[in-house]
Amino acid sequence: SQALVMHCTSEYPAPLNSLNLSAIQTLARELDFPVGYSDHSEGIEAALVACVFGARVIEKHVTFDKHDIGPDHKASAEIDEIARLATLLNDFKFFIGDGVKRPADCEKKNIPLIRKSLVASRNLRAGEVLNASDIGIKRPCNGLNPVYFDSLVGKKCRRDFVIDEPFKASDFEDL
Repeated sequence: SQALVMHCTSEYPAPLNSLNLSAIQTLARELDFPVGYSDHSEGIEAALVACVFGARVIEKHVTFDKHDIGPDHKASAEIDEIARLATLLNDFKFFIGDGVKRPADCEKKNIPLIRKSLVASRNLRAGEVLNASDIGIKRPCNGLNPVYFDSLVGKKCRRDFVIDEPFKASDFEDL
């Protein structure tokens, strides 16, 4: 077993504006040590946010009745909330992912529909030189990628275009 540092606000219940959950990242960075969160706030939301900030362990008081007498009950979670928190924390790894920005497998089939292409923003004639206002960016992805926008400005059209028709590299000289 390994030790860790627990972040908490020692008030029962702790006001939400006192939680300073970003301190979890500060403690982990400055101490180079795993950090957990001892949650004294009402509800389970702060514990979930603490995980976003890197809390490796969550400690939450449990009660059978939040209305019982004593300081801990109001800041505690009832059994159904603990079960919900446990389920969410178990699923949390799926929400977080690995941090690499790329299309998810489930998105790949949608790429041609949701990515955009450069298109004619008006009817154009062969030989015309493009201005920025002649170039639009619209779905679907069936033409030049929008990263070529600046490269198209000043290029001469090799053929006629109707409004919203996608541009292809072969439609321009020296592209």
